[in-house]
Amino acid sequence: MTFDLAYKSFLSTIREYGMQEQILRGVLVGFSGGADSMLLLHLLLRYQKENRFPLVAVHVHHGIRGETADRDAHFTEEICKSLGVDFCLLHTDVPALAESESIGIEEAARNARYSCFYNIIQSRNDISSIALGHNSTDNLETVIFHLMRGCGSGGLAGIPPVRENIIRPLIGLSKEDIRSALSEKGILYIEDETNLDTAYTRNYIRHEILPKLSRLSASPEVSVRRVCRNLICDNDFLNREADKIYSLIKEDGISRDKLAPLHPAIFARVMLKWCEDHRVRLSRQQIDAIGTRIAENTPFSFDLAGDLCFFADTDICYLKKREKNETGSESFAKSLEIDRPLLLTRGAFLLTRGECENFSPNIYNFSIKVNLASAIIEGELFVRYRRDGDAYYYGGMTHKLKKIFNDRKLPLRERETIPILCDAKGIVWVPGFGVRDDGAHSENALTAAFFF
Repeated sequence: MTFDLAYKSFLSTIREYGMQEQILRGVLVGFSGGADSMLLLHLLLRYQKENRFPLVAVHVHHGIRGETADRDAHFTEEICKSLGVDFCLLHTDVPALAESESIGIEEAARNARYSCFYNIIQSRNDISSIALGHNSTDNLETVIFHLMRGCGSGGLAGIPPVRENIIRPLIGLSKEDIRSALSEKGILYIEDETNLDTAYTRNYIRHEILPKLSRLSASPEVSVRRVCRNLICDNDFLNREADKIYSLIKEDGISRDKLAPLHPAIFARVMLKWCEDHRVRLSRQQIDAIGTRIAENTPFSFDLAGDLCFFADTDICYLKKREKNETGSESFAKSLEIDRPLLLTRGAFLLTRGECENFSPNIYNFSIKVNLASAIIEGELFVRYRRDGDAYYYGGMTHKLKKIFNDRKLPLRERETIPILCDAKGIVWVPGFGVRDDGAHSENALTAAFFF
């Protein structure tokens, strides 16, 4: 490919993806000195002659390759001087960053570069976009990489030509096209020797996988780029539909009826965005599990990363940090004394031999009272909150708390803070349900009351 044809592809990409406005607001070029960034810089310089805009080339020294990295830094600086391009050299310690964040060298280097680029943009008023030299061969490698990781359609869409203020004007050119255009003009560039090391996943794909694809397609980059265009278009539509649903989510959540009928593709995008806003990433398995439970139309909770939890009541779904019981653990239990109210998060519990005459419930809207005559009390009475597997005997049969709460369609928020009256044998009474019936009626039975 000639330099002129490369420039035509460059212009076509700018028009197709609407990059011109971002370029005219000032552009930072990630300039490694390699073939991709070298051609990108020269094409932008030609474009700058026709459209005036600020341009700065930034080279990031990763602190990895010793003298070779020093050579690259010197080379890029000299090139920019000869071209009259504003140049900025930044140093960063990628090995130390990788160790401190427990990530790979490749990821740490990428994070360091982007951090440097954004810092420069924030410090200047004349630069607002970042131009990178990713090309169609890079895109092909990325699609294969994502495919082998079991990605969704977003990953198979490859490298986005435009993402926020990042543009990639060379995305329509292959690496072969880029080297050919530079060769025609006699433009020198440097080769990073680490690009030959197949221990790196991308290098393995580049040197071992891509050459074999030529048996299936004369130009696999073009074929995959066509697929990516289609997927980008499809994803844009799906994301717009998901955004409509996401806009309905308020601080207290969203109606379950809005989520339940969603197509899995829309539901997944809504859940991903919702959790990302809480700095939590969901797996495909988690999304599918939540979707299945929502369709069952019974209340449930689903633990996510950290202490975040997805709650689904019969009428509403919401995200919330799972609250521990008042003592901070499931071992919460407080003894009850006759005629001495026990104050709790949602109200007060009272045990008395009379009709609650010694306690004024004026501050509470409702109360539930029962006679404990049917229960044989063993040991002292105490109040706790529900635990996994809770069950007790009343009405002639054993009832699991989870089931009776579900049957009553009790909101999850209430289930966590319903006080459960217990003795040494187990549960005696759950407010709103029956009293344990394992004894004969007594004339002097206690009265239990829950005010809320």
